[in-house]
Amino acid sequence: MNTFLFSSSGTRSSILITILSVFLSSFALASSLTEPVPTKLQTIETLLTANSTEIGLEPTAIKKSHTYSADKKITLVTDHWQPFYGPDLDQGGYIIEICKAAFAATGYELTVKFMPWKRATKAVSRGIYDGLLGAYYTAERAKYLYYSQALAKEKTSLIALKSRNLSYKSNADLSGYTIGVMRAAVNDTNLDNNVRLSFSYANDASHNLQKLMAGRIDYMITGEAHLSYLVKHNQSANKKVEMSALQVFKPAIKVNPIYITVRKARNNSAGLVAAFNKGIDIIKKNGEYAQIKHKHLSSLNMPNNALPLLDFFQRIDIVAR
Repeated sequence: MNTFLFSSSGTRSSILITILSVFLSSFALASSLTEPVPTKLQTIETLLTANSTEIGLEPTAIKKSHTYSADKKITLVTDHWQPFYGPDLDQGGYIIEICKAAFAATGYELTVKFMPWKRATKAVSRGIYDGLLGAYYTAERAKYLYYSQALAKEKTSLIALKSRNLSYKSNADLSGYTIGVMRAAVNDTNLDNNVRLSFSYANDASHNLQKLMAGRIDYMITGEAHLSYLVKHNQSANKKVEMSALQVFKPAIKVNPIYITVRKARNNSAGLVAAFNKGIDIIKKNGEYAQIKHKHLSSLNMPNNALPLLDFFQRIDIVAR
């Protein structure tokens, strides 16, 4: 009896263990079948590589993407904005020579065309050219343009004649006066969109400087480095502009980094910007970047009546080292 019971009990235990093992194995299999299959994370980089989704990116956000365009030619448009770039400067200026070298380092050929800024922005938005060179960042532009890493920076400031004894502490101080600005330029959105202010538009800052000297406008807005260049190269037959006659109000309205941009609608636009960013890294490492910078900055030879040379160098120093 005792032997039978022991034997029977052992059999039952074996059966129970077998059933339990089968059940657990089945459960594990079912769980593995219902568990979601891991998928590749949809990072910014993978989305841009696919180039199928437009993403509102802040500048430099796509610099790690390395899927470049098969089209090896790119055309950017810009305005005259010396000492950064201009048709009268050696190799088109500091920024243009840097940009051409960066694109060349990754196998691209850059062509730059000059035209008034308003015409340039319209031509790019209509798809006539690939992008803008020397653009400031705005959320509106970022809807249809990809931005590179920053190349330089410019202090955007309010300027008046000292003889007028005008003041500026807030935008309210500008009410009732006429402010000269460049067509389609972005200075500071809070000021640009202020409907209580009166603006006078010109194709370039040089024209606004002439209007300021003639008393046709009360203030003008432009970059300080560009203003220094205009003062040095002023060719007005009627009245020579001296920096000592101008009031540059502090602090600056805004410090604007300078970028290149590429239309998102262009084939593999993100890849082009990524190639450019990679090219900047290459020419920084091989020394070409420093050579170009030194050549241009040492040749500017800013005059004594312009802003102090050291301050000038600091204002146009590189943002993204």
